[in-house]
Amino acid sequence: MADDIWVYNSEKKSVENITNNEAQDIFPMWIGDEIYFLSDRDYTMNLFVYNTKTKQTSKVTNFTEYDVKFPSSFGNTIVFENGGYIYKSGCGVEGTGESDVTLASDNVYARSEIKDGSKYITSASLSPKGERMVVTARGEVFNIPVDKGVTKKYHPYSGSART
Repeated sequence: MADDIWVYNSEKKSVENITNNEAQDIFPMWIGDEIYFLSDRDYTMNLFVYNTKTKQTSKVTNFTEYDVKFPSSFGNTIVFENGGYIYKSGCGVEGTGESDVTLASDNVYARSEIKDGSKYITSASLSPKGERMVVTARGEVFNIPVDKGVTKKYHPYSGSART
């Protein structure tokens, strides 16, 4: 039941199984003359490459503790996750390295200041047992704890609360 990777030749109208084995072979990424994919043929999911010219398969990564997960290619670079870290591998280049991830955010510009929400409350109502309150502020409806707990925001179209 393990997946294999197949290549369709549109000129010959033929199909070739390039990973015919008992292992799980998944996430093919065709880059140039090579097809990169994940395989657990060595019991840990690693990145492998199949050369369409030589018909040879070789192992690209050698992780033993955690599986390689979520590969994605862009140009000649493949990125993937292993053990909670992001790695990148340059196709045709020896070696794989851990990558730093920088997330660009415009939140700095979206909120030029933090305002006290209590100044915008338009109505409030206490629950029968006095443990929670329903508050409206700036057109939004919130279910808030009087002492401790989670604040829930009501979404007008779904009728449900989300924390």
